[in-house]
Amino acid sequence: MPITTLRGLALLGLREGQEMSLINSNGVEEKILLEKVEYQPEAARREREALGREERTPAPRPILYVVSGGLDRRHGLGSNPTNGFYDPGPPAA
Repeated sequence: MPITTLRGLALLGLREGQEMSLINSNGVEEKILLEKVEYQPEAARREREALGREERTPAPRPILYVVSGGLDRRHGLGSNPTNGFYDPGPPAA
């Protein structure tokens, strides 16, 4: 069931045997019971790792680093003009 539906969204975070109540688009209360989880990819991966059947891969390194004010210091854009209006323009976006 896709999580883009109200029922699918209600199932997120539930464990087997847990129940959730929601009000549908017609204003009627529905109770949803999660009877069984057929397959959980993340749990299956952890189980394979525990059994030694799958090697752990290192977490990917981030490809983007945010440096606060990095360009301002390098290019001398850090000071405001004397009239008090500062618009860094498109490069700031």
